[in-house]
Amino acid sequence: MNSKYKLLIGAMFIFLLNSCETREEHALPPLKLDLNFFQLSAKTPTNENYPLLNLTKKSLSVLVFLSPECPVCQNYALTMNELQNQTDTQRVNFIAVFPGTYYTPKQMIDYLNIYHIPFQPILDPKFAITGLLRATVTPEAYLLDSLGNILYSGSIDNQMMDVGKRRTMVTEHFLRDAISTALDHKIVKTRRTQPAGCFIE
Repeated sequence: MNSKYKLLIGAMFIFLLNSCETREEHALPPLKLDLNFFQLSAKTPTNENYPLLNLTKKSLSVLVFLSPECPVCQNYALTMNELQNQTDTQRVNFIAVFPGTYYTPKQMIDYLNIYHIPFQPILDPKFAITGLLRATVTPEAYLLDSLGNILYSGSIDNQMMDVGKRRTMVTEHFLRDAISTALDHKIVKTRRTQPAGCFIE
């Protein structure tokens, strides 16, 4: 084959490959929450009202579903603490969601205090928030923007391979990277990972 044609075919292949990669990056828009989500109002463990409309006052919101006695939630306490401390909280909400009625408000407050997790806690006794976000385990993290787009959901990082199986070193910081990317007004490429933890029931 003529070398000129080889070069032409090669150039066309690279162009098509780059076009496919660009389309793939933009082909999967973020999932959009049901419009009713921001109409919900939750209670805090101290029985104060917390309208979810508050989440729209900042650019992003991190919601992490937690259980006080779940070993995985306890293991991630330091990570959650560091994550909030390293993030611009003028632009990002950090919310701890406690699904169900198995734990008392006191147990929730004690858990947050003992493990120094500075998130805003809210209760979800009837699984309204859990159902709309389709959370299944604790801890499970969600990153939302103020328009109700789910920019990321799943594991906080890749520390947990499965319940009871931990990596000695974290190599992927899914939630942290998603927050940083979104704050830079860029596309979050890893939209979903499979979380490992305690089942919500």
